[in-house]
Amino acid sequence: MNFFFALDAETVYRKYYHKVYNYIYGQLRHREAAEDVTADVFVAALEKSGQFRGQDGAGLSTWIFAIARNMTIDYQRRAAFHREESVWPVPEKPSDMMGLTNDDNSLREPENPVVARIMEKLSKEERLLLELRYGLGLTNDEVAGVMDMKANTVSHRYGRLLEKCRKIADAPE
Repeated sequence: MNFFFALDAETVYRKYYHKVYNYIYGQLRHREAAEDVTADVFVAALEKSGQFRGQDGAGLSTWIFAIARNMTIDYQRRAAFHREESVWPVPEKPSDMMGLTNDDNSLREPENPVVARIMEKLSKEERLLLELRYGLGLTNDEVAGVMDMKANTVSHRYGRLLEKCRKIADAPE
């Protein structure tokens, strides 16, 4: 069943736009690029809506975030190939643009120095797992769908990742 028959495109866009945009912005750290890729995600979702099956525990949010993740990776690859570099030395704050509170982007723009130190010491994949789970509030099943892994694997990685974060936080500076 085509999800745009069950939910109109505008409803889907309104429901997921902010989360998709914040995820993409967190990866690209550039407002215009994030806006472009976000728009491309929703165009692709509309064009591919016939492929959405909503089975095997994969919900609409998982499907849309998988598209967002893939399109963000594609953008980053193209940018690296073309050696595109941002002319903005300091990342813009999505909270200023989107009317968000600090809680909505605390993983990307931490004000707490301990959180900032932890995020600096994590790998890109570890930061992505934290952002999907805590920044976007996805369940382990949804994260598993986005990351193309099993929910049990996601759960184990989170456990190890949280322990690593505790050790970093407890370590002297």
